[in-house]
Amino acid sequence: MLTKLPALSVAPEDEATLYSLATEFLSAANILLNTPPTELGHSVVTYYLAGHSAELFLKSYLFKKGITADELAKQYGHSLKLLIKKSRGLGLPEQCSTENIEKLGNIYTKKRTEYRQNKVTYFPPLDLLVAETGLLKEFVFDHIFEFISENK
Repeated sequence: MLTKLPALSVAPEDEATLYSLATEFLSAANILLNTPPTELGHSVVTYYLAGHSAELFLKSYLFKKGITADELAKQYGHSLKLLIKKSRGLGLPEQCSTENIEKLGNIYTKKRTEYRQNKVTYFPPLDLLVAETGLLKEFVFDHIFEFISENK
């Protein structure tokens, strides 16, 4: 039986929608990170969830800074490195660490978390990546909240 999801109440290009989806991916990554593997490991899936969460948090931040959804898709795509670089240029402070997100960058962008490949790949520590993505979430939330407060 298929489950019908409620219609979105905001436009899909909205920073709140991007933030909300990023939060869902991060929550799923945290659940898998804290669940012992059974017959099959799930670390690659957890890396994907954390990477996608970081991508959406960065896009939410950039959207709030005036980058359009079309620009985000065409100029930045799924490149964590490009998204981080643009975010830094628009005020993402150095105190908001992205070291492990950047280390995941090439792996994530080349879809090595979505498809099995016969290549040796070195991933950043998963617990540090998920924690760092959580800190990015807090920064983006604070930024969105400040922006909303200033424009009331």
